[in-house]
Amino acid sequence: MTDLPPAIIPDKRPAVWFYQILNLNFLVIFSLTLVIILIEVKFDVMEKMTGDFLRWNNHNRQKLGRLWDVKQQSVAAMGQLNELVIDKEEKRKKIETIENFGKLFEFLKTDRLIQLTKEQFVKIYNSLPSAISGKIIDPYNLINFFHRSDWVKTFVFQKETGIEIVMVDGLYGVLKSILISEKDASYLVNFGKTVSTSLEGIEELSSRIYDVSEFMDALSQMREDEQDKIIYNPYNFLRWGSRLKRVGISEISEDNLVQIGFEIHTLNKKEVVIVYVDDFLITSLIQHLSGEEVPVPAGDFLQIEPG
Repeated sequence: MTDLPPAIIPDKRPAVWFYQILNLNFLVIFSLTLVIILIEVKFDVMEKMTGDFLRWNNHNRQKLGRLWDVKQQSVAAMGQLNELVIDKEEKRKKIETIENFGKLFEFLKTDRLIQLTKEQFVKIYNSLPSAISGKIIDPYNLINFFHRSDWVKTFVFQKETGIEIVMVDGLYGVLKSILISEKDASYLVNFGKTVSTSLEGIEELSSRIYDVSEFMDALSQMREDEQDKIIYNPYNFLRWGSRLKRVGISEISEDNLVQIGFEIHTLNKKEVVIVYVDDFLITSLIQHLSGEEVPVPAGDFLQIEPG
């Protein structure tokens, strides 16, 4: 009887299955897969690679990936913070250089709120003659506020109806609010303003033009207190020196103020500095310029008692 070969029966012993599962190829593939998963979880490689690919094809798209987003947001936030700090410091330094209302109102064109110390506000106030500064606040009233210990800061606002000046204490309580109309604000802005032209180029000043020597001769015949109100800042006249050539005086009085222009020559350039003077002083000045005899008020006569 012929012997038949034994039937092929799979070996189901546990040891055989164990060695088949843990062969070298499987271990390598499993290890690589695990490493890739860990790297992706930790560093978002695939997300960032996808983001780079999309950004390479579309420059307007941002990169993807949580780590990228967090870093980019942090960098952007720090950059914006540094810019704000730098802008604030530069603004503070520029505000400290303000010495007149012209520069102050120029700042208000870009910043609707300017903060000043009370000392700086008084310095700007003192840059104007009393005829103009009195339109803001009476000087004696300002002295009273200055010596009040609770006045700390001054805020200047740009409003639709004009300019508002607010004096506040240390707790930002309002001590006094001053509203300057657009008309009065124009006097403050234009006072001491320099215009690059000659007197003939300014219509209001073109009809009455005098040589500086004529003007000074007539001015010398006025009382000292009257001269002080016209020569509002002697240092300017000393600084101009021989460059001051002519003076123009407007024939129009507005709000009891008359415009005067001082023409200054620098090489081939002409400039006019504009100021405002009380009209009653201009009347006296014009009389001296025309050679008319100016009547002396009765109170100015020297009283001599007989005996």
